Amino acid sequence: MPEWLYWAILVFATLPLHLLAGWAIFDDLDGFYDSIVYFFKKDIKSYLKGEGVEDGWAELMLLIWLLMCAGFVFLAHHVTQNYIIG
Repeated sequence: MPEWLYWAILVFATLPLHLLAGWAIFDDLDGFYDSIVYFFKKDIKSYLKGEGVEDGWAELMLLIWLLMCAGFVFLAHHVTQNYIIG
């Protein structure tokens, strides 16, 4: 099996965990959308509009979610390599 296919399967297998973590962090799609918008918006624009705190918090939530998703995939990799494949 190609290595990229192995990792794609792990990402797909952990997708429910990604969605659950996103629901817990962002609460709904609007929160996720706001985090994406703030991520691509220049920070100086947010600070000049008085949205600096919201910008920072939204970017932090997005970072935490991405780190959790990566953690789920690497945890699945660890379990697969150590307990299933052996």
